[in-house]
Amino acid sequence: MDALQFCPMPDVLSHVIINYTRSNRRRVELPLVVAYGTSPEQVRAVLQSVMKDVPGYVITPAPEINFTNFGNSSIELTASFWVNTSVIKVEFAKDAALVKVKEAFESQNIKVPLPSQMFYFKAEK
Repeated sequence: MDALQFCPMPDVLSHVIINYTRSNRRRVELPLVVAYGTSPEQVRAVLQSVMKDVPGYVITPAPEINFTNFGNSSIELTASFWVNTSVIKVEFAKDAALVKVKEAFESQNIKVPLPSQMFYFKAEK
């Protein structure tokens, strides 16, 4: 017997398909890092302020700022917010947000460390 005979109809045929790429709202995600010793509250306040200045920013759903990991040389986080895609493309909103984040971090003295490695060489005698 053919195994395909016993497969149920795919769910695709029985459910509504939603094309999210045609939605007028899309989420923008910003993967970021900050130096150890940086105040999480300060980072959140700066990012909340910056995201609101991005063209096409929408108030709801509310933006999210989540610290995600302790990296080798930094604390990793993701900031996300929603934009109206009839005003701005997601790629342009991300670009605008990252430029604003860089400027805000510099003005608030929030450091973005570069990954670094140290090598020690032992001289042979």
